Amino acid sequence: MAVATGRAGLRPLVAGGVLLAGATALYLGMARSLTGAGGLPLDDSWIHQTLARNLAATGQMVIVPGDRSAAATAPLWSLLLAVAYWLGLPPLEWAIGLGVVCLAASAWLVYRFGMVLTSDRGVAMTAALLCLAEWRLLWAAMSGMDTLLFTVLSLAVLAEAATRDARRPWLLGGLVGLSAAARPEGLALAVLLAVWLVMRRAVSVRQAGALMAAAVVPLALVALLNLSQHGNPLPATFFAKNAAYAGGLDPGRTLSFLWEALLVLVRGPELLLVPGLVLFIAGWVRSRSGPGALCVLWMGGLTAAYALWLPALYHHGRYLFPLLPLALLLGVAGSRRLLDRLQLPRLALAGKLLLVLYAAYSGVRGAQAYAENVDLINRQQVWSARWVVESTPPGTVIAAHDIGALGYFGGRPLVDMAGLATPDLVSGPRDVAEVLRVVQARGARYALAIPDWYPPLYAGLTAGLHAREVAVAVVSPAVPDGQRLRILAVP
Repeated sequence: MAVATGRAGLRPLVAGGVLLAGATALYLGMARSLTGAGGLPLDDSWIHQTLARNLAATGQMVIVPGDRSAAATAPLWSLLLAVAYWLGLPPLEWAIGLGVVCLAASAWLVYRFGMVLTSDRGVAMTAALLCLAEWRLLWAAMSGMDTLLFTVLSLAVLAEAATRDARRPWLLGGLVGLSAAARPEGLALAVLLAVWLVMRRAVSVRQAGALMAAAVVPLALVALLNLSQHGNPLPATFFAKNAAYAGGLDPGRTLSFLWEALLVLVRGPELLLVPGLVLFIAGWVRSRSGPGALCVLWMGGLTAAYALWLPALYHHGRYLFPLLPLALLLGVAGSRRLLDRLQLPRLALAGKLLLVLYAAYSGVRGAQAYAENVDLINRQQVWSARWVVESTPPGTVIAAHDIGALGYFGGRPLVDMAGLATPDLVSGPRDVAEVLRVVQARGARYALAIPDWYPPLYAGLTAGLHAREVAVAVVSPAVPDGQRLRILAVP
């Protein structure tokens, strides 16, 4: 594909840069205005910061130096974050900057993939700009999380495979391995890719060997890290979150999850592109070929994998965020086909205007949601970590089911009651008796918990261990009492 040059080629780059810079300023400005200091919108974001800081300081990717832990779901992301600590750069600004760069790279890949898919520069550019304006992708870019790193790598795998099959096996294999080092879902992408190439008979024995050799290096490093931490090549979070949220195969719950997942994929500007997305998928069902086929299969495959293994949507559905660029691209491509068939230029103009207005509106609402999420984490998890520092002597063992900010600010030995960082509790908070046993065996003096998140666990702490409440996080009145974090003293 020839890349446009001259002023015509620079205009979309300038437009994208201005859009991304303005959106970044809006999100960070609203967060700072509400909180006074900014921060991160998830406790999990602080887990990555803790792992990165300890990696830079001690060479160990752990929550507490010297203590075996297994919370490295995304070791590649933690490694990139550690660069800030090695170089003495502001770690939060570095994390947000990486996220913004990943969003820009995602938009660029969508543009390139759009040109391959449709040969229509207008379609490709519209989809790319919508990626930069999509409020959940912006939220993810400034969350300090690994979401958009995996998005970039998965898009790169799909674009390479759909356009060149395995003609560059070393590159394709390397991208697959890196995607799995960025998120465990990369393993599902590897399986889908293998099936795709075999069904198309698009890979020779030599190419397959080169592809696997390139992929195995990052995969082996991640497996060795996990083995050293909890004796399994897969991350402990892979099992702990399944134990906490899956609860066995339930057809009703699976169908409910699939419906909610569909709503996640059409909650932003994608809502106006639903007819086009349906038209595109219907066309693929008829032909079952073309570069868009792998996109459709990945969207369905990742959603199905979560429906079976982790049927839980939270944090605005962030586990499905890597599918949003594809939904935008296929939706725009299908909408263009639909409008060409209808031949109603006024409808096309009205649709473009409505899409711009809705993207702007959802962007502002997304910035508000981001600021509120940052404020809540500051008022609960960060506040409780600072309470621990001020109110307990060094060496006091603390139990909690959210250990991100606590690990970063608290400086105390931890028991992760959710099982993400404590290998002994991989069964998670569902096994209340085992949690209570480990809490007692490790001599935890305080437990931090939110009553409504795991009611049996909270009841076990207060009744089984006779823990008494000593402090409650002061948060917005809009937060129900049962959603407020409690600090419990364990006798």
